Amino acid sequence: MTACRALGFVSKHIAGSNEPDGIARLTDNRAGEVTMTLEAKSSKNVPSLNAIDFASLARHRDAHGASACLLVAPSYPGSTKGEDAAAAGMAATQRISCWTVAQLSDVTEQAERRHISARDVYELCTRAFAPDDVAKAVQELLSSPDWDQ
Repeated sequence: MTACRALGFVSKHIAGSNEPDGIARLTDNRAGEVTMTLEAKSSKNVPSLNAIDFASLARHRDAHGASACLLVAPSYPGSTKGEDAAAAGMAATQRISCWTVAQLSDVTEQAERRHISARDVYELCTRAFAPDDVAKAVQELLSSPDWDQ
């Protein structure tokens, strides 16, 4: 929640049975209000596919009328297998944007000096889902343009 607030979202902790961990909202003149669900897997190790339960995360997103879901975990099962990993396929199918804790931390830390907005993060969450795709999109976000304030 704190990282989303730092990026410019209005976020709220929800949690509980059959609920996302939180909701983040962004209102701007261009697109009105957009909403995404926030989910976190807090294990120290790689969470199992059963622990992630992509289908439930998609149900949480849909039940709240959100258009994106940002999932944060230390890493993902099969992340070294690229697109062949089960997590990658499930994330793409269910449209769950799989971020690592380190990626969210890097974006939050560099947001002000690189002019990264909540809109940038939201848009990334609507187009990059598999862990490798998110890693590539985050790297592009943090390296383009070449300057750094």
